[in-house]
Amino acid sequence: MRAQVLKLQEHPGRFITVVQIGLNMVAILGGGIGESALSPYIAEILSRSFVGDWIEPTASTIAFVLVTCFFILFADLIPKRIAITYPEMVALRVVGIMNFSMFVFKPLVVFLIRLLMYFFPLISYFHCA
Repeated sequence: MRAQVLKLQEHPGRFITVVQIGLNMVAILGGGIGESALSPYIAEILSRSFVGDWIEPTASTIAFVLVTCFFILFADLIPKRIAITYPEMVALRVVGIMNFSMFVFKPLVVFLIRLLMYFFPLISYFHCA
């Protein structure tokens, strides 16, 4: 296990790219599903006290803000806090899923890194494709 963690550290550009792909996929999916799931309930609550065409867009905006706040809290801040507090434990527990994710997303990672290098040729940090 420890050797697998060290191997992941050999390619930080790939690792960070896979993490960003995962976070963005969860954010987009969660945002779409969360907003559409919460918006009708918020619209119903608003319509109990108010009348107007603005209720639906306002409910959608409130749902968007709530989902965004929950995502930032539960998918970003809390996991980072846990990882900073217990780095070795977290590294050992997530190394398997990270290796799997790196394998699954490798074609996309290579494409994105090459695209980045094409548009920003001076960036040598990502010369790990």
